[in-house]
Amino acid sequence: MSEYPENKFQNEWEYKILRANRSVFKKPEVFHRVCAEERKAAWILVEKFDDMRLRFKRPMSARENDQRLKLDPYRTRYGMAPGALAAAIVGLVFVIIILAVLLIRFSGH
Repeated sequence: MSEYPENKFQNEWEYKILRANRSVFKKPEVFHRVCAEERKAAWILVEKFDDMRLRFKRPMSARENDQRLKLDPYRTRYGMAPGALAAAIVGLVFVIIILAVLLIRFSGH
């Protein structure tokens, strides 16, 4: 990860890390789409940590245009919210258990 000298960029730039719950940034089409979305809010890709985390920076002056944007310029999550992902996993496990019980119950008849 990049290191920045203390106070060198403090008043000129702001930074954020965009995180995903899965390795979605591995797919070039998703990676490029996300970078294009972030560019609308003047965010510039600084580095790709891995397939789940991207670091962006933008000039502090870009805040002046935030109210005109259709997206949240300070989003830090991409994709499904963590709670929704957990609920989907629990629901899927529940359905699998019910199907397994029904299969066992009706396979003997």
